[in-house]
Amino acid sequence: FDYIGNPHADIAFFSFGVIKPSTAFGGAILKIKDNQLLAEMSKAYAQYPIQSSAEYLKKLLKYSVATLGLNWTFLNGYGIFVVNYLGGVDHQKLWVSLLRGFPDPEQFFQKIRQQPSAGLLSLLVRRCMEFSQEDFQVGVNKGRHADKLLKNTAMVKVGGKADRRNYWLFPILVEKPDEVISLLSKKGIYAYRGATQLDVVEPQTQDSPEGLTEPLTPTPYPEEAKFLIDHVVYLPINKRVPYHYIERVCNGVEEVLGKQQNPVFRKPSFCCSSYRNGRLVPKL
Repeated sequence: FDYIGNPHADIAFFSFGVIKPSTAFGGAILKIKDNQLLAEMSKAYAQYPIQSSAEYLKKLLKYSVATLGLNWTFLNGYGIFVVNYLGGVDHQKLWVSLLRGFPDPEQFFQKIRQQPSAGLLSLLVRRCMEFSQEDFQVGVNKGRHADKLLKNTAMVKVGGKADRRNYWLFPILVEKPDEVISLLSKKGIYAYRGATQLDVVEPQTQDSPEGLTEPLTPTPYPEEAKFLIDHVVYLPINKRVPYHYIERVCNGVEEVLGKQQNPVFRKPSFCCSSYRNGRLVPKL
């Protein structure tokens, strides 16, 4: 590794989830700066049950089928026609459901609060020992190539000003994401909105103490996160996609966005806001 997190960060989190470039089909490694925080987290972690080998094997089999389907040229061509038009099944929803690390939202915390099985730990060690910076750079180079091709002002490239971009996904923000996705699909370009399980955690409203008309400490509202989720489109660009297809995707995006009514799309500036008694209160 040539980068193990920002030295100023309290915690650096390295995920080995299903759609990551160096996947172990689950698991993560954390680098924790504060020793006291490390001790507290380790104590809580020790209370988690250990994932069974049978459960991990089930995940391996499911994700192997999904990975084969996504990387088999025949299935991505004729297979889409068969599944979509003859079978009446949305192929995007099918693949995404297979790739969900935690497909059942009701069991999310139960499933994520587990210690890894021996098999998962073994694969994590193997991923770290066999990590190739050169292979990883392939995905970065392809992301940069797409970055240079996409110039339309009717979109915002997420993370465009970041010091480091690894391009494990390629999200853009547009004014009308559903319309853009529909128009791209007509060109045979299958972008998506729900490629990850990222979501907005709405502030919980609490009843005020007796005699008070509002909570003592208002909760900040995640305005920027909400805006991102509402406008994001994930383009089918990653290290396994050939350059000619990346260029096809970018040309299609440029053409679709060139026909949008609003030729310029900007992410608004957000000030701090609070949530009080179910009402959004902007900071003055």
